[in-house]
Amino acid sequence: LSVGDLILIITDNEEAMKQWLKLYKSIVCGYDEVVGLTAEEKQALPYVVFSIQLICVAYFADKEEFAELAKINEMMLTRLMEYKKELPNSFTKVIRYNMELVDCYIHVGDYSAAEKNLLAIYRDPSSFMHNERLREEYVSWNKSAKDLLKYSMAQSLFELYNEIGDKSNQTVFFHRMKE
Repeated sequence: LSVGDLILIITDNEEAMKQWLKLYKSIVCGYDEVVGLTAEEKQALPYVVFSIQLICVAYFADKEEFAELAKINEMMLTRLMEYKKELPNSFTKVIRYNMELVDCYIHVGDYSAAEKNLLAIYRDPSSFMHNERLREEYVSWNKSAKDLLKYSMAQSLFELYNEIGDKSNQTVFFHRMKE
């Protein structure tokens, strides 16, 4: 199979596209584990992918012998844009995206990275608000919504500490969930 054939399979097959998105998220998780991406960088990554696709379309479109590649890259870009809803563009999606990264860390056994992400959200949810619109969205939440986020993070930390056998921290977050 050529890269073009693979892209055609992905663009025409919903399940293949979902697998591509999982692969993308796994790559981001692995890269974040090594480099330590900021919230802003994580937010920008999908747009880097879009930009690469645009560059490929523009480059291949100017060369007659690569017209098919231009069309394939344009199809892939269109398909990726359809999945834009999967990308973090609101505060709750940013949190969900970071929780998916936490799941990746747990899956590969990097419990310290999972703990670091969960504690960052628990301690300061605003650290994930990298633009004014997200800050305004979070500020507009009522106390119950903010408390629910705090409880959810405490519960996730409780479950993480249970999985790794850290009874001391598990007890701490059990009590924080009760607050």
